Amino acid sequence: MRTIKALLIIFNLVSSLSYAGEGVTSVDIHGFISQGYLKTDHNNYLAQSEKGSFQFNEMALNFGTDLTENLRFGCQFFGIWAKTETTR
Repeated sequence: MRTIKALLIIFNLVSSLSYAGEGVTSVDIHGFISQGYLKTDHNNYLAQSEKGSFQFNEMALNFGTDLTENLRFGCQFFGIWAKTETTR
């Protein structure tokens, strides 16, 4: 939850840069959230995946802007959530 709050704060700060001054160009913002399914034959990879598991989530937020005509700046924040507890 703390990661999502931090990403939202960064999103607000970066998106406000496009309105901060005359010389600042627009900021491109992209991202995704995905739900995955894991199933393995002989091991538990990132979750209890031998029986199959939907406990695998990813999220990314991308920012990019043109600093000059020949220079572009971009950054990406990426997170993976997977339940790694094993019970025996």
